[in-house]
Amino acid sequence: MGRTEPRKDQGSRTVRAPASAVYAAMTDPDALAAWLPPEGMTG
Repeated sequence: MGRTEPRKDQGSRTVRAPASAVYAAMTDPDALAAWLPPEGMTG
């Protein structure tokens, strides 16, 4: 059997929002917590 590469999954989603809202979602701790997966969840 040949050498296999590790599995790699990729996904994407386009969110229609102004750049200022996207920036705020990633820099405001409360907004960022709403975007992150629940604690203990992994990819």
